[in-house]
Amino acid sequence: MELACHVTNITHLPPGGLLGVTWEHTPPPGAVLQAAHAIGSLDYRGNLLPGPGYSDRLDSGVMSLTRVQPNTFKLHLLKTQEVDMGQYGCSVSAWVQDRQGAAGKLSESLSPPLTVTWTPKRPSLSVAAQRVREASVGGATFEMSCTVASQNLEEAAYSVLVQSQESVDSSNPVIGYVVPRLEPDDVAYEVSWFFARLRGDSTPSLLAEVSRYGVVRKELRNSSSDVSLERRDDNTYQLSVHGTQDSDSGEYHCSATPWYLSASTGSWTQAQELNSAKVFLTVRFAVWESLKQPLLYGAAASLGVGLFSLVLGLVCAHCCCRNTMHTPRSRNKLMDLEMD
Repeated sequence: MELACHVTNITHLPPGGLLGVTWEHTPPPGAVLQAAHAIGSLDYRGNLLPGPGYSDRLDSGVMSLTRVQPNTFKLHLLKTQEVDMGQYGCSVSAWVQDRQGAAGKLSESLSPPLTVTWTPKRPSLSVAAQRVREASVGGATFEMSCTVASQNLEEAAYSVLVQSQESVDSSNPVIGYVVPRLEPDDVAYEVSWFFARLRGDSTPSLLAEVSRYGVVRKELRNSSSDVSLERRDDNTYQLSVHGTQDSDSGEYHCSATPWYLSASTGSWTQAQELNSAKVFLTVRFAVWESLKQPLLYGAAASLGVGLFSLVLGLVCAHCCCRNTMHTPRSRNKLMDLEMD
């Protein structure tokens, strides 16, 4: 479905004027919510601002807001649902910027409502089992086929359950079943790691979390240690504690919230939160191992300073002794006087 919003009398817009648009939707009569709500808007700078409840559809591309011409805006909806029926309208606002770059709204105009409706087609599903190969004797191979006929279903995935029944009164033992496999792009997880100390307040505190978009957020810690959260594969998220201290001893656990992508609607659905079992971490420090290196450094430094002081003292003493040695008086003058 595609809707267009045309702006008339655009020539009356002052020089440097800009346009912004907001699309609104009003559910049809009989719906739970009758009030109009915003789908999204394009401001005068061209920034997309999703409305409440439409972020997932806009992010996935199922719904888009574009500006194709200076006076034409379009709303695209792919894989429409029954909740999309109702009345649509666009609100266009005119803006102008001053010399400082600040924008001010000049006017705003709302279009007449446009009713969008269609006859819903309910999905139907039928299944038929047929014999492919009969087993006439014991040990022979028996084959059967299961044919599924569907209407008004797009990109459907099926689960198959095969049962056998010997008589009318007997139970139906399950021979086997097949369930559809989820692709990695069809499921996303929100994962959070929590920590609780063994002593004192036992209330778990959030360490780090990763959103279903892959954004990691860490909480501030009153410790010299640090944590990191890494996704190792499709279903594994690893928490690492760097520079562990005694205060890091305690209970750790994680919680995961799956989000599933609907093949028919293209929207994401949040599933129930799952909590893991608790993991206990105990940090113990060996006294000698922790003090050995500082003691060796201190002893080496003390020995070096002592040797340097000893050598410096010997050099100074040697120099002082040479300067204060007694010099004998010359007897040449006395000998000259005696000869006279």
